[in-house]
Amino acid sequence: MPYTVQRRLGRGGMGVVDLALDRDGRPVAVKRIPLHGSADQIARTRVRAEREVQALRQLHHPAIVALLDATVDPDGVVLVLPYLSGGSLADRVAHHGPLTSGQGRALVRVLADALAHAHAVGIVHRDIKPANILFDAAGNPLLVDFGVADLRGVTAGLTVSGQLIGTPDFMSPEQARGDATTAATDLFSLGATLRFALTGAGPWGHGDPRVVVARAARGKVDRLPPSIDADLVRLLDAVSDRRPERRPSAADLAHQLGPTWSPILADPPRAVTQVNPEGPDEASPAAPSTWRRRLPALGIVALAVVGLAATAATRWPERSTADAGTAQTAAPTPSTMPCTDLPYKPCGGSLAPFTDGRVCLGERADFDGDLANGCEAAPDEVDGTRLRSSLSANLVPADDIDRYPLRVVDSFHLLCDGRLEVTLATSGDEPLRLDVLRDGEVLESDTATATRPARVVLDEPSCLGDDSTTLQARVSRTGDAPSADTYTLRTSGSY
Repeated sequence: MPYTVQRRLGRGGMGVVDLALDRDGRPVAVKRIPLHGSADQIARTRVRAEREVQALRQLHHPAIVALLDATVDPDGVVLVLPYLSGGSLADRVAHHGPLTSGQGRALVRVLADALAHAHAVGIVHRDIKPANILFDAAGNPLLVDFGVADLRGVTAGLTVSGQLIGTPDFMSPEQARGDATTAATDLFSLGATLRFALTGAGPWGHGDPRVVVARAARGKVDRLPPSIDADLVRLLDAVSDRRPERRPSAADLAHQLGPTWSPILADPPRAVTQVNPEGPDEASPAAPSTWRRRLPALGIVALAVVGLAATAATRWPERSTADAGTAQTAAPTPSTMPCTDLPYKPCGGSLAPFTDGRVCLGERADFDGDLANGCEAAPDEVDGTRLRSSLSANLVPADDIDRYPLRVVDSFHLLCDGRLEVTLATSGDEPLRLDVLRDGEVLESDTATATRPARVVLDEPSCLGDDSTTLQARVSRTGDAPSADTYTLRTSGSY
């Protein structure tokens, strides 16, 4: 390959990374990845590399790293990428502390625009995290590592049974549960990354990855500190909604942040209007973007490490350093828009609490129909906790279904008359349904009203052996008039 290695930049479990010069003397990052392990491991490495290359060949955005070259030599796979000397977002926070609110807004605006471009061509990243946000020497952020990306739903051959895709600290609830991932998955992880940039911590806290995944599956994010600006809290609430369909799209998020840029950015980005992979590009490979953004210098050497491997004995079409960029035209200056009434923000009026003007944010709900007080109904923090003796909670938002694990022990009963009782009481007018399940199967059900609690009684299954087990108590609505009234769930007895 026409690259002259200058020095070793790093070594990791997947290979080595060298600083090299191309034939024109410009710096690039060269990552060499050996193909080793079992036949199955080598095959998965090749699949991931091919997916990476396919994704990057379709993406042409100044905030997405460009793949300059990829080939196979006798030592394995070689990927050539722009040399990015500004470090990762993870480095930035570790060495300089959290970003300011202005930096956070600017960062998420750029990345939302990049994701909107990827989603428009059918690519879902699936591993947005601080380590995959790198900066060039001028402080321009770029999104890297599309090795686990979903290309129009093509994921076969990438994972093995029982393996989750993504990074636990920043994955969405649906990823943690093993459900299908969509563009909304990237929005959650983008919000988790912004949360880290502003606070130094992700939404699920720290700990053993298995514990973190369990927290993520429940979808209960940690509360934000009061120091975070209210508009960023609203943004994070929106993208952190545990229901993917309620999250804004990347394009909507970029539009909501609007053309107003933080003072740390010299100019707004230019809109990508035409892709010309055959034409020359005057941008340096060390800074393929034409945006003149300026974040504080980080002083940390890093590089865009993208992809893992390639199909053996195959050379992908070479993309020269000269055609790494895109043709661009300046975005038009936005015109003055007429004032329009929104459901939760009348023209000239104030924004209703816990809304973005159009819909409720986070898990809140508007049950009283009073637009002025916004989304007054707040969810509880109890859902998913273990039912030990009693607890109180509510069903917010309207489609909420609460589930509680219930551990039942087999105590000694001389007459083999062990009995477990679960009751549900509500003071509201809305009837609530109580189900007790084992392994997903409903054992008994009852309905609670304001005048009559629901009651489920389960007798000991057998006199012989140990009947200890874990059941689930489930509370849901039965009507179509939701309220935020509190219910009380109790359990007593044993097998």
